[in-house]
Amino acid sequence: MSEVRKALEDHQKAFLLSCWLPSGTFRLAPKRDQINPYFTNLALVTLVRLKTWEPVQSHLDWYLQHLNQQGYINDYRLEGEVEVDTGSADSEDSYHSTCFNLAGRGSEPKQNPTDNWSYPFFQKPTKLLNSHRLTQNYT
Repeated sequence: MSEVRKALEDHQKAFLLSCWLPSGTFRLAPKRDQINPYFTNLALVTLVRLKTWEPVQSHLDWYLQHLNQQGYINDYRLEGEVEVDTGSADSEDSYHSTCFNLAGRGSEPKQNPTDNWSYPFFQKPTKLLNSHRLTQNYT
């Protein structure tokens, strides 16, 4: 790997980790008060590629713990250190889609051959899938 590429990867990793919150999820940028699970799911694919598993797992755990009663997840904002549910999301099914993509990438043997850490996440996918299917009248 070239020194330039390694420097870029290190910089990207440092930026992402600077957004990691104690609760397990990530803010949009180091000084932003927004938590958007959709964009977090997309961004954390980079950490999977860099084999940085702990922050990804913590976000997936946070994601499952923050599903609303309909089985969806909303955006959050930070008020100080408190995460406040905004009560809305841009697209519920897109959030789940990017979450499944992130978890799936982490479970690919070529990415993490010694530790299938996303397995516990996949033990609960029915709640995510059924919430969308039932609200959209899919069969």
